[in-house]
Amino acid sequence: MLFIFDMGGVVSGNVAAIPAMAKRLGLSGGDFLAFCGIAPDEPPETRYERGILADIQAGRIDGGSFWAKFRARAAAMLGDGHPATERIREVTAREDPWETAFEPVPIPDTLKVIEALKAGGYRVVCGTNTLEAHYRTHERKGDYAPFDRVYASHRMGLIKPDPAFWLEILEKEGAKPGDAVFVDDNPVNVAAAAGLEILSFRYENAAGLRESLAPWLEPVAGKAGA
Repeated sequence: MLFIFDMGGVVSGNVAAIPAMAKRLGLSGGDFLAFCGIAPDEPPETRYERGILADIQAGRIDGGSFWAKFRARAAAMLGDGHPATERIREVTAREDPWETAFEPVPIPDTLKVIEALKAGGYRVVCGTNTLEAHYRTHERKGDYAPFDRVYASHRMGLIKPDPAFWLEILEKEGAKPGDAVFVDDNPVNVAAAAGLEILSFRYENAAGLRESLAPWLEPVAGKAGA
């Protein structure tokens, strides 16, 4: 059995980058999304599939191009001399907020579940929508170490919930949909994976995760107690 874990919100917490970046730039969350080309009523579950947020996660643009587009849209909407436009220009000239505003922390109870699965002989990989600055941060902190392999959207050129995201992972892993389990905190992604007949669970908390994965964890616990 192959286990595919999402990263942000499942294995790492404190990953909501947009509020932190908006604060750093002196913007409201709504303005930040507008400058990304995202409608104000776009739900949180799908906003990362839109505009330049989707482009940077799919690797179609890099961080420099993202901020160039962001600055251009801000200038077009507010005016080139607007104080907010100047603030955005100033901050993004000296730093990449995708990196400086990103401070993920591990979720220990999820890591224990991954350790238990690996102890049972299962292969566990990460399937994550991400971007290069966040990937480098996780890599530097050793956050990907528990996984047998990491499948990152910006390097694959594919983002969830595109079915091709999971199909590529399955192909690379030599697994069939019925031989895979997927865990994600985003219900849209869970539904998309389930549509491919991958056994899929929505992560809400560690207790729920353990309950969902009990059929694979209980034999491991039994061996440990023997």
